[in-house]
Amino acid sequence: KELGLRIVLHALQAAATPLAKVIEPVLSASVDFYVRVFVRVRSSRLAVQHSSLNAAFLFHCRSCDSFFVQPLTQTRKGAIGVA
Repeated sequence: KELGLRIVLHALQAAATPLAKVIEPVLSASVDFYVRVFVRVRSSRLAVQHSSLNAAFLFHCRSCDSFFVQPLTQTRKGAIGVA
């Protein structure tokens, strides 16, 4: 259920990014295959630039049930334009 919810949230952010908007999840509910998500939408070019920091690949081992998260991007200390 959590993985499906993360996929929906990523799809919402991907749709909001070209419009210079960023989403903030407020509440989510799931029952069986049904997912409902409530989000707050904000307009912020800086937040859109940093929205990729929340995206990552999730590697999951089926035999031992462990997982590893690999971020897609990361900030560099002292980089221009990074707070």
